[in-house]
Formats: sequence, structure tokens, C-alpha cells
Amino acid sequence: MDFIPVFVLCHFLSIDTIIYFAIAIASLYIYMFGNNWLILTFCLYLCFAELVNASLADCAKNDPEMNPEMQKYSADLLSEQVRIHEAGAQANQQRADVALIEAKKMTSQYQKEADKCNSGMETCEEAREKSEAALIAQRQLTALWEQRARQRGWRDERVQSKSST
Repeated sequence: MDFIPVFVLCHFLSIDTIIYFAIAIASLYIYMFGNNWLILTFCLYLCFAELVNASLADCAKNDPEMNPEMQKYSADLLSEQVRIHEAGAQANQQRADVALIEAKKMTSQYQKEADKCNSGMETCEEAREKSEAALIAQRQLTALWEQRARQRGWRDERVQSKSST
């Protein structure tokens, strides 16, 4: 039994593919040797031990033809990650800018409403003061006419009807 092709494949396959491959090999060995758990365990151990002990970088480290390709691939992956992060950051910045503009619009609108309200309050206060002054002037005029009427003999019937009740 020669397990070297299995080890070579373990370096270049994804973990899902390796698991599927190991199950297929184990099934083949069970078919060939019967239900021998020792052989099955040994087969799975060899495949996964090789996977754990050798990383992808270690696999291509000693191969002079693979090293530049792996470096280029790693640089391409890093460049792509940086580009994706920049695009995400730019999208976040655009959303923040739009939210800031909306907040400024709302602030301006609320400020206009507050100015209208303050203007209305000032107008209302001025009208109240004018009406209060007019009421005072009217009471003074009424008191003057009432005083003249009393001097000429007028009596207030309202006061008599209230006191007689």
C-alpha cells in the first residue's frame, strides 16, 4: 500500500474535499479488506496527520517554481482584501455623509419652525400688552363717565338689587 498520492493531494485540496476523499478511500479499503477498523483508522490517520502537519505555505516553500506563484497569489489576495475593505469604508462614509446632510436639513427645518413659533409668541405678547393697555384705558374712561353720572344724580341699580337680595 502506497499512501504518497494521498499525501500529495492533501496539500492542495480544501478540507471538505479531503474529508470526502478520506471517506472514499476508507470505503475502498473496507471493501477490499473487510470491516477492518484498524486499517480504516490508519488510513484516516495518515491523511489527516499529513493535513495537520503541513500547511499550504509549507507545501510550496521548497518548490522554487511554486514560491513566486504563491507570493503573487498571496499579494493578489491581500490586494483584493484591501480593495474590499476600502470599498466598504467608502460605502460607510457615504452613508454617514448622507445621514449628516439629512440631520442638517432636519435641524434647519426645526430652527425655522422655532423661529416662526418665537415670532408668533412675540406677536401674541405684543397684542396682549396692547389689549391690556386698551382695557385699562377703557376702565378709566368708564370710571370717569360713571363719576359724572353720579354727580348728576344717577344711581347704580345693579348695586341696589344685589344688596336687597
